[in-house]
Amino acid sequence: MKIAFIAQPFDVLLPNPKNSISIWVDEISSKIVQNHEAVVYSAKTDSHDRFTQKNNVRHIGISTVFDKKIIEIIKTKLKPLRIITRNICKSSRNR
Repeated sequence: MKIAFIAQPFDVLLPNPKNSISIWVDEISSKIVQNHEAVVYSAKTDSHDRFTQKNNVRHIGISTVFDKKIIEIIKTKLKPLRIITRNICKSSRNR
């Protein structure tokens, strides 16, 4: 069976996973590969090649430039909404 793991845009699994989800993916994929084929798609950094292998798990690095731009746009657009929401919540508590 072929199993693919797709990490979040900000998750970097190579050379070492940094947060709980990437650690989980790293641990599970290295266990699964004993009986199945596992591929991990994660953010590519300059420290590793686009295609690499670690513990018999294939890692494919994906550019996250587009994702980072989208995240910044969302943060910019949602910031005024958070302020409005915060003000509405404060005023409803004061009633």
